[in-house]
Amino acid sequence: MAFREATVCVFAVVLFAVGLPAVSQTVSQQVPAIDGLVTSYVSGHHVPGLSVAVVDRGRVILTQGYGIADVENSVPATADTVYRIASISKSITATAALKLVEAGKLDLDAPIQKYCPDFPKKPWPITARELLSHQSGVRDYKNDEETINTRHYASIKEALPQFANDPLEFEPGTKMQYTSYGYIVLGCVMEGASGTSYERYMHQAIFEPAHCRLRVSMMSSPLCRTGHAGTEFRLQATGKTRSSLTLATNLPGAGSIRARGTWAIS
Repeated sequence: MAFREATVCVFAVVLFAVGLPAVSQTVSQQVPAIDGLVTSYVSGHHVPGLSVAVVDRGRVILTQGYGIADVENSVPATADTVYRIASISKSITATAALKLVEAGKLDLDAPIQKYCPDFPKKPWPITARELLSHQSGVRDYKNDEETINTRHYASIKEALPQFANDPLEFEPGTKMQYTSYGYIVLGCVMEGASGTSYERYMHQAIFEPAHCRLRVSMMSSPLCRTGHAGTEFRLQATGKTRSSLTLATNLPGAGSIRARGTWAIS
């Protein structure tokens, strides 16, 4: 009998205490209370681990990790633990794609095979515009086995066979249906248009110009192998945990961007 598993996430929290009304205590004096509140929350809600940053009028007054970042290897969470920002990555990916449009390197209405020839042609053409707006017809996860896929892929092209040969769910442009796989294809398109890897392009086009310390990293990267990354896992009915890294988790485009609270506020 298959057990229904509850997903448990290790995550980062950034709290902004800006423009607070007058209180009897300063924010700095409230740090012990904040610390106690977070500690109680972690314990009371069975949260494996999290990292917190508290900012008061541009001044960092608390950065601290609580609990465990990597349950399987007993790695504690710290203020510097890196967490995947999941599908928020898609918004940043879309911004980077439009910078390619501005540079004249990406035609939103051209068939995607112009930039990503490894994605097979379908009965209808698919464009980058449709990938961006979740109107491509490319399917999303079809079962739990795909959702908790723990296989590591060295590149986008290596992962495309997971779904690329499946039929489209509908004619592109006729319907909107959320899809992480569609954004992995968009990552392939961006690599073809930019002439470099998704990871390198994101740093050059988005993070470095913005002086932003977000990072794109594969789960096999040195960052994630040296204990700095919070991992995702599932709590099984037996009470045991296991790694739960989806295809979108370890591949560019859909959900591979990672950050830590101290990066966001530094």
